[in-house]
Amino acid sequence: MTAGITTGGASTRASSASPFSLLSHPMLLAESTIDQVRQLDIVSIIARYVTLKSRGHKHEACCPFHNEKSPSFHVNATKGIFKCFGCGAAGDGIGFVMKLKKLDFIEAVKEIAGDHSLAIEYQQMSPEAAAVAEAEQRDREAVRIALTYAAAYFAGTRLPDRWAESRKLKQPVRDAFQLGYAENRRDGFYQDALRNGYSAEVLVKAGLVREKKQEGAESKFYDVFQDRVMFPIRDARGRVVAFTGRLVTEPAPDADYKPGKYVNSPDTVWVKGDHLYGLDRAADAIRKAGFAYLVEGNVDVVQFHQFPLEQTVAPCGTALTDNQVKLLKRHTERVVYIPDNDPAGLKAMHRNCQLMLAAGLRVETLLPEPGLDPDDMLKRKIQTPADLEAWQRKTRDYIRGPLLEECEKDASLGGHDKAAAIGRMGEVLELIDNDTLRQVYYGDVCEVWADFKKGYKLVKRGQDGLDMRALDALGDSRKDYFDFKFFERDGCFYTYKSKAEVRICNFTFSIQYFVLSQNEPKYVCHFTNCFGAQRTMAIITDDFVSVATFKKCVGRLGNFIFEGNDDDLNNIKIKYFDGVAEAVQPRTMLYNPTGDFTTFANGLLFQNQFFAADRYGIVKLERPVATLEELADLRSESHLDVDGKGHVLHSAERLAAKVPALEQLLEEGKVKHLAHYFLPFASTLKLTDDDDDNFENERRFRLPVKVPGISFEDWSALMQRAYGANNPILVTFYLASLFRDLIYKANGNYFPLLHLYGLRGSGKSKAAEALISCFGQFSEETAIRLAGGATATGIQRYMSTARNSLMMLDEYKNYLPMPTIELLKGIANGTGKLMGRATGGNETKSLRPLSSAVVCGQDLPTRDPALLSRSVVLEFSEEMKRQNDREAYDQLRGLQESGATVHVTREVLQYRTQMAAYRRREPDVTRRIREHCQTVLGIEDPEDRTVQNASTLLTTAEILSEAGLKFPFKLDVLFDKLMERVQEVIQIQHTSDDVEQYFMVLSSMIGRDIIEGRHFKLWKEDDGITKLFLRVRQVHPLYLQAAARQGIEPLSAATIRSYLTKSRFFLEDRTKGVRFAEEPNPTSAMVFNYDRMRDDGVELSTATNLATLEAEDDPSRRASNKQVAPADAGPAVHAWLDEQATDATLAVSAALRLYNQDKLPELAEPTFRQHLLSYAEGKHNHELEFSSDEQRFRLKMPF
Repeated sequence: MTAGITTGGASTRASSASPFSLLSHPMLLAESTIDQVRQLDIVSIIARYVTLKSRGHKHEACCPFHNEKSPSFHVNATKGIFKCFGCGAAGDGIGFVMKLKKLDFIEAVKEIAGDHSLAIEYQQMSPEAAAVAEAEQRDREAVRIALTYAAAYFAGTRLPDRWAESRKLKQPVRDAFQLGYAENRRDGFYQDALRNGYSAEVLVKAGLVREKKQEGAESKFYDVFQDRVMFPIRDARGRVVAFTGRLVTEPAPDADYKPGKYVNSPDTVWVKGDHLYGLDRAADAIRKAGFAYLVEGNVDVVQFHQFPLEQTVAPCGTALTDNQVKLLKRHTERVVYIPDNDPAGLKAMHRNCQLMLAAGLRVETLLPEPGLDPDDMLKRKIQTPADLEAWQRKTRDYIRGPLLEECEKDASLGGHDKAAAIGRMGEVLELIDNDTLRQVYYGDVCEVWADFKKGYKLVKRGQDGLDMRALDALGDSRKDYFDFKFFERDGCFYTYKSKAEVRICNFTFSIQYFVLSQNEPKYVCHFTNCFGAQRTMAIITDDFVSVATFKKCVGRLGNFIFEGNDDDLNNIKIKYFDGVAEAVQPRTMLYNPTGDFTTFANGLLFQNQFFAADRYGIVKLERPVATLEELADLRSESHLDVDGKGHVLHSAERLAAKVPALEQLLEEGKVKHLAHYFLPFASTLKLTDDDDDNFENERRFRLPVKVPGISFEDWSALMQRAYGANNPILVTFYLASLFRDLIYKANGNYFPLLHLYGLRGSGKSKAAEALISCFGQFSEETAIRLAGGATATGIQRYMSTARNSLMMLDEYKNYLPMPTIELLKGIANGTGKLMGRATGGNETKSLRPLSSAVVCGQDLPTRDPALLSRSVVLEFSEEMKRQNDREAYDQLRGLQESGATVHVTREVLQYRTQMAAYRRREPDVTRRIREHCQTVLGIEDPEDRTVQNASTLLTTAEILSEAGLKFPFKLDVLFDKLMERVQEVIQIQHTSDDVEQYFMVLSSMIGRDIIEGRHFKLWKEDDGITKLFLRVRQVHPLYLQAAARQGIEPLSAATIRSYLTKSRFFLEDRTKGVRFAEEPNPTSAMVFNYDRMRDDGVELSTATNLATLEAEDDPSRRASNKQVAPADAGPAVHAWLDEQATDATLAVSAALRLYNQDKLPELAEPTFRQHLLSYAEGKHNHELEFSSDEQRFRLKMPF
């Protein structure tokens, strides 16, 4: 085979049927060309054939493969795939052109390359070899496409509930690893694949289908994977190469045929020992953590990623191989091995650890508790982050830990065993190639194990000496060599060793900046090799420590080769590290008190001037220095601009010696301190291997400088029209949030929550989005969904991302776990979580909330009175929404999408100096509010927090109004609105007292007037909650009599029902089907959480032994609210979808459960999916958009 031959893209396309017309010898399309085409933006490929409408990183259009009116064809630029939710067509850019133009794979690659002016490369070979190679290439790609289809197919089938529940794997991590299910059907996958155009031959080659040949009859085909949880195996680039299937239904002990627990794709499809499961997802985490966790099984990997310990990988159903170790070593020098803690697992641990040691890796171990594997350890023993940290602290060096312990234990058994143990330890130490490291380990073992020191001596190895020679011929490079022991020539660095000139590397480099970040300090370096190729890369300080890590870094750049040793690297660092400008990475987005600037994703706002980041992500701020004293206060490595010339300070005396007129220049304002800041999310260069998703949250805080802004006056006027009566509080809370740090301190470490509540579709979430869009771009990922599995740590990280911003916490429910309720209170109090830093020391960091929060949900926060008192509550309703101005709302939405509303924040931030008066002004405002409560509202002693909530907003509005900010409402209106909120909260608090008194009266009548089993019952249902079922209407006359006897002013029936419904104990109304032991017929009842009542000291006299109650649903739980579903459920599903809230993403399975709550018989998932698809294609109240994996959908609506 000869060297590759390149032809121009356009000319090659003109004769793309065959390369034979261009050259005398047949040629095969080069893999490099295929890779270039795969790396093209899929949007640019498809946009040549279809007009796409952009929606963030997703695009949509009417499908080119079937007729439709509403777009169901979606393109995901991030994932590089397309999917039609109407006809099911799916694939990558090459697959799209193949299907659309009816081309085979090679023809489609040429078509795309020609369209994008890519050079098409061929490999020249003989006609016979070309034919074979091209056939093999087509077969490989056909198999790859079939495997990709299979992964999507299996992922679209719901995992068996019993398996998912037993493994405790949540939906996000299942989606991330594309876990799926191969149904228990003989040829179900095969038949579906045939219908989608895949041939039996390709499916067999892909290891997905087996052929059973029958003499005298047609072959039959059946699925390789049946009744198995499917784990797609991907290569390091994320491409599916094989599958592992885990059996779900265990065979009976006496079954004739017992299938294997695990089945892998056949060896004809892939080489097991060449891949690591999870590496495609773990690579970035391994690089960040500086090490990898290596476990045994696929489930272990998925479980670890869920925690999230995302730097975890595993061998793919095989013993660890040399190739897998080499693959691992490309990503890290340190591995923590976590075995199954049983005899077989520990035996494998020693083999695998020694294999890694021989490859030069640093090997440590972390053992689960005896009898547990890594998956079981996390599920059973790790309940809290503290548990996880405690376990991780048990990580030990393999040689000093388990190996030494086992050898010493064996040595105690007798002479022969001791000799064997000493020899075993010696063999392991000899595996270490590095002389110094081997000697260190030898010394450590000898210090602990005296018998080993006596019985074993390390094998001696050769060592090269170094020598130097005269340098008369160096010329201008002579000083460099004597100062730093290396010199530059011909685009390379050289030194002298053993009387010979030796090249250190085939490149030179300079350091642009030293970036001082919290986690990974790094150098931004510019490299130029001897051939003129240039690269820019950010290298963390740890990668400059040793030659091995440095070689690995520069090796990623291409033809950049470092051949020197540690001394050479240290000499280079001594020269180039001196005087490098230090760039600090801001700790948070938005306000940074240290530098008094505001951080956006594309630059810094300083003294109302915006400084854009350069291509490195660096922003340079100039601060004037007026005196020698100010100069002396600066750090010695500070960079200065002195009359237009750059200097490194070192010291004021040294600078004065270099610049004789320094004092005069200081007086004239010609000396400036240059402060550099690094914004990694602003860099336009690929400086690191970080995925863009690492900074997804930061990038939303963007100030669109090229978009015309809107003033606060105009924006707040639009808000007034769009949100009517609620707007004064909405706008004022936004303003207070911009100065949260000042207000929080002045309030004694407190800032209230804004709680928006109301039914679905009432507009509360849109109002929250309107406020949050003043800080940057809003997307569905911007909000944290409290009822959607958000973790406490995740919420705390979210709240600490930015300072003086406004964060959205959606889907509040009163049944949220108490830790979540406590966390919400902690946001108001500014309390957070103390976490350790991954530095190897005792350093800690605190995840404290730095921004305010707007909480949205259908429930009032009555679960905990303390949470209610920390909330400014605003109700939203359909009636209020109808009264508001839709035109203003639409105009606001357009401004939000363009980013124009961020300029409102830029304008208001200028008033920070005036807001410093808050501490002085707030006590007077609080006094006025208290007086109004006492004299007008008749509230003698209003709760402190409730008053402070109102005072926070009113004080802010008064200060800013006096400073010149123009509001669309009078401050008297705001005052009245805030007093209504105060009154509502206090009324709810008093309601709680009345409810408790009501239950006390009822308790006094039990056994005399009120009969257990007739008027009430205590029952534990399958959700584990003990519930009070109360017939409120029947007990009301009895309540009135008892209240009269006890001298208590009774409440009316309507008032009682209203109060009970608002109570923190209330769960639901059961309108029919409730069974009472003393009643012959089922009836209705109100249902309360009796567990919570008891926790709050509200108990009823009962003959029921609560400790022995067994969980069983009352028949009313299903029967009370069930409706008979029509035979054709399509219209019912469509009507149900029309009633749902918009802009919320739902899992199909979760949506089906919600729909089936009041339906008999329940609708099956396939039928439900059909109705979702028909809804998406028709015209309805909402637009329905599926996710790329078809497991979730989103309803969209303009208003």
